[in-house]
Amino acid sequence: MGEEDKEEDTLALLADLVHIEIGRREKRPLCNRCRRPTNVCWCSSLGGKKINTECKVIVFQHPHEEKRCLRTAPILQAALQHGNYLEVKGKRFNSSRFPEMKEILLDPNSILMYPGDDAANVESLPHVGEANQPPYNLIIIDGTWQQAKSMYHNSPQLQNLRQVCLSGKYVSEYVIRTQPTNDALSTVESAAIALALLEQNWSIYTTLVGPLQILCQHQIMHGAVKSSKQRISNTIREI
Repeated sequence: MGEEDKEEDTLALLADLVHIEIGRREKRPLCNRCRRPTNVCWCSSLGGKKINTECKVIVFQHPHEEKRCLRTAPILQAALQHGNYLEVKGKRFNSSRFPEMKEILLDPNSILMYPGDDAANVESLPHVGEANQPPYNLIIIDGTWQQAKSMYHNSPQLQNLRQVCLSGKYVSEYVIRTQPTNDALSTVESAAIALALLEQNWSIYTTLVGPLQILCQHQIMHGAVKSSKQRISNTIREI
């Protein structure tokens, strides 16, 4: 286990301790949509409707990611129309292990957001509808960087997909969590920017990142600091 994974596990453990109920304290009511306490729910920024994108977003999620605090994949699940968001948990991905993914893994219009020497800039791809370009299947690996590398190298069918990446000029709105590099983005931000570029519709980005901004505002109001040096102390205060 790498140092990053160990730190993430420590953070998850500390965050779990925060939620231990003491005595007869009543549990706070949760929002049915985002499953966060209602007083710090971010659903208000989404309104009552879901985004109807042309592309699908498929998140291959490491099992440990579900334990992380303040995950951003649930924003995609809450915001995107049913059928336009799929989430599959595992450490190795192939069509025999996940037969429901066979069509997507073999689709020439499936693209994998993963940096590498052969990764094309998303901005260079044909837009949906341009020269009869069909909608894309946008695949994102959700986990720590070490977990993502392991999942990729243990999944030959992922390696066969066309790799794409973002240019690095985008700044993360996830100001309460340290990213491994200055140009790293959260799962929801990566999807939001890619969808906005591929569909030439930046309202998608605005809508998807709105909940992330509210989430960060709530955390800062409760003591979180905009500093990569404060990861453990911030997690203790996560709400």
